Amino acid sequence: MAAQQRLAELAPEIPLYNVTRLDAVPATLRNFKGNPTNTGIFWNVWEWEFGAP
Repeated sequence: MAAQQRLAELAPEIPLYNVTRLDAVPATLRNFKGNPTNTGIFWNVWEWEFGAP
């Protein structure tokens, strides 16, 4: 068991894929910041404002 745990800790991590995200938002939306994680685009929704571009 200890040997398996040690091997798991020392094994290199090789990412096998990458997700490309493209967020389309209206020009009138201010303070939108894209989120680089998989939690979604609404992580800072309280900062958003709509107004003239």
